[in-house]
Amino acid sequence: FISQLPSGYDTLVGEGGALLSGGQKQRIAIARAIIRNPDVLLLDEATSALDTASERLVQDALDRLSANRTTISIAHRLSTIRNCDQIYVVREGVVSESGTHDELVISGGEYAAMVRAQELRQAVRTEVDNKSEAASEADDEGDVDELIAKELREQALELKATATRQTIESAKNARTSESAKQGGPKPLEESSDMYLMLRLLWAYRGSMKVAIPGTLLAIIDGAVMPCFALVFARALMALSLPDMNEVKSKTDLYANLFLVFSVAGGLAMFGRIGLFHVAGENTARQLRHDLFVKYMTFESGFFDDDRNGVGALTSRLATDAEDFNKVVGTVISTAMSTLSTIICALAIAFAYEWRIALIMMGCWPIQSYAQYLQAQSTWGASMRLRQAYEVSGQSAAETIRNIRTVATLRREETFIRTFDELNEAPHSGNIRSSLYSSLGFGFAMACNMFINALVFFAGCRFIIDGLIDVTQLMNSLMATMFASMSIGMLAQISPMISKGAVASRGIFQTLDRKSAIDGIDSTGSDASEKFEGNVGFKDVKFSYPIRPDTKILKGISFDALTGKSIALVGASGSGKSTSILLAQRLYDALSGNVTVEGLGVRDWNIMALRDNMAIVGQEPILFNYTIGENIAYGKPGATQLEIEEAAKEANIYNFVRNLPDGFNTSVGQKGGRLSGGQKQRVAIARALVRKPKLLLLDEATAALDSRSEKVVQRVLDKAAKERTTLTVAHRLSTIQDSDMIIVFKAGRIVERGTHDELLAQKGTYFMLVQQQSLQVTH
Repeated sequence: FISQLPSGYDTLVGEGGALLSGGQKQRIAIARAIIRNPDVLLLDEATSALDTASERLVQDALDRLSANRTTISIAHRLSTIRNCDQIYVVREGVVSESGTHDELVISGGEYAAMVRAQELRQAVRTEVDNKSEAASEADDEGDVDELIAKELREQALELKATATRQTIESAKNARTSESAKQGGPKPLEESSDMYLMLRLLWAYRGSMKVAIPGTLLAIIDGAVMPCFALVFARALMALSLPDMNEVKSKTDLYANLFLVFSVAGGLAMFGRIGLFHVAGENTARQLRHDLFVKYMTFESGFFDDDRNGVGALTSRLATDAEDFNKVVGTVISTAMSTLSTIICALAIAFAYEWRIALIMMGCWPIQSYAQYLQAQSTWGASMRLRQAYEVSGQSAAETIRNIRTVATLRREETFIRTFDELNEAPHSGNIRSSLYSSLGFGFAMACNMFINALVFFAGCRFIIDGLIDVTQLMNSLMATMFASMSIGMLAQISPMISKGAVASRGIFQTLDRKSAIDGIDSTGSDASEKFEGNVGFKDVKFSYPIRPDTKILKGISFDALTGKSIALVGASGSGKSTSILLAQRLYDALSGNVTVEGLGVRDWNIMALRDNMAIVGQEPILFNYTIGENIAYGKPGATQLEIEEAAKEANIYNFVRNLPDGFNTSVGQKGGRLSGGQKQRVAIARALVRKPKLLLLDEATAALDSRSEKVVQRVLDKAAKERTTLTVAHRLSTIQDSDMIIVFKAGRIVERGTHDELLAQKGTYFMLVQQQSLQVTH
């Protein structure tokens, strides 16, 4: 299928291979192993996610590759290892049987029981002798090969370009226009970063109430320095008095005033910084909460975009809130104090010598321009650095998450080199930004010194001309010097302003975004009381938002009635799992209608809709908590008794009970402390604990061994009698007793019926059954 893609081998697969089906991902992983041409090939359920047709092609390739190398295969699907030179049956850590497939089947032991558990019922053949049967099988074999080749070609043709950024931008622009029509805030594209930062400050003013007394303290803190400058100027003038008693009297007074200023300034600064930092932390906490809640409301299509990977989103969650924290905690606090200093200094300067004050004010535009240049140099750099850190963070997150794969491929150096290359951009950007910032800061300080020199020069000329005296000059000069120093302080916080403004745009890109499917929206109809599990698909067509040109479903229609078990089978990528996603309204159909209890899923209260169904997926997702907590996530408020009952139903209770910590045992990151089968059974227990009316099974027993699969399948069959069940399966033995089997092919339904009815048709399903036959070779 790769050769048919527009970008071929350069096609992006998405985070975790999200843009590929399970079977396609597994085939790429197999190719990655084969390209190394290893002497020892280790296959751990290597074809478990493949449909029967693809599995046969891949298995033939693996069989050929195994000819000249040692191959160790772990398999639950026994059709994949029937040709092995030696088969070992392991039970509770001990080899219980060994031999070839035929030997073990004939011996009638544990392996033979596994084979029988996976064997499919065959249609009865009558009036056929051995010769005609052999010929018939040969014909079927040819038909199967032709069907496989044709089906894979059709799959490849269905996979178009993955590039959809233009579509996403169009959707964004449409939302922008809608926002403008509704008279809301200015669209992001039309808003400056500074406007967005002010808008964010206003939006989160409630979290900054503690900054109100902090503002008063900032005013006091800012006024201390000009007042100190005035007293300091007078103290210097007092030292020149001829009467030493008067000198002592005045200096004692001024020394006491310095002490008062030190206490007042210290307390004011302590309160100002403390209160504004508390306000900043409160705002950052609320921002992180709101951003995370917003992420939880976004539709699945949002996360399919490679720009919204886990690393990028967690980076935004951490850095954007922290950058805005600095705006509240440091920038506003410093700005308020500086403004107070400038106003007080100007008042003193104008009170003693207005000419000096005017000269100082006339020079401020030069100093302000220097700070503007510094801010501009860091503004664009902040946006570029933010994006660069998101990319490097995404790479690091994906590498660490898949560290086992990296280790087994011996590609640690490759990923370290990739990470270093991605880090080079922010590293170089930081150096350039630091140089520009230092130049701006240096220029601002130089302007400060120039203003002081100019004011002092002008003041001396005024004294010579007899316009002012020394006392007036000293009082005005000291006030203007502190005012200029305060303006220079603003240069230190301009990088924070730049980062905060850039963060504000990123925050509003998230907060202003309207989710196409809000998972915690309380609107819509709640028909839970009449929920019985009736699901209907009528002429449903669908493409994933990230791949709008690739048609996944092309007008499928079927009904799943109360208490019936419906199985969806077919090649990987044919739309089976997609149908499950649409039933949960994780995505919306492009056209047609998906209904539950006769009501379109778009009209349902989405929380009520999902509360009445449960899913067990192909790849069990467990959280890094205890086994009991993972099961309890299926039903809020689940009691310990309910958790244990669900574990018994999923055939994992005895295993958990024998663990030292029982249900309090941590499963590790992504369930890494459990085997594949154990993880799957915990996931099944999590689904059963909520007692859903609609049970969705997407390869729910794929990771189980034959014995566990048989037990769990009996549980699922029993559970299915009380509820509607939609099952996606490649292992056909698990669905042969379904009330209805629907065969998918390239996004369409090509056959439907019971197991026996479909065998009698001798069509696509019949071919799939033939390929999974495990009978002894005669």
